[in-house]
Amino acid sequence: MMFDQTADNPQLFPEPSWQSGGTGNPDMPEVDSETAALFRAVLRPLIVQSISWSNLLDTLGAKGYGLTFRGGRLFLTSQATGKRVCSLRFLGLPLVDLVARLGRPIVRALPGQRADGELLRAPPGQLNS
Repeated sequence: MMFDQTADNPQLFPEPSWQSGGTGNPDMPEVDSETAALFRAVLRPLIVQSISWSNLLDTLGAKGYGLTFRGGRLFLTSQATGKRVCSLRFLGLPLVDLVARLGRPIVRALPGQRADGELLRAPPGQLNS
């Protein structure tokens, strides 16, 4: 699987398909085992080494990724497209473990009935401070 990592496209991996095979597992993208191993080998250490939610968002952002809640699950997303890449559970990082280590994330609920939300670096009143 080939992909382009340039200054304009810093993503480490191509976006996986969520529609092609239908595993039935909402945490797992449709990727081959080699790509899945790369996700875990490269992205998981970035998350494990983070010291705060804002540090985690900055670290992932530098690689072209973000975090968001979709349907109540925490997903790694592409900054370029906003599409989900994989859940953090897929990377072996349950949300409960991250909360125990980093504290509760600051989440802004998105409109709709799907339990979607975006993670913030600081409470809304402190974002421009």
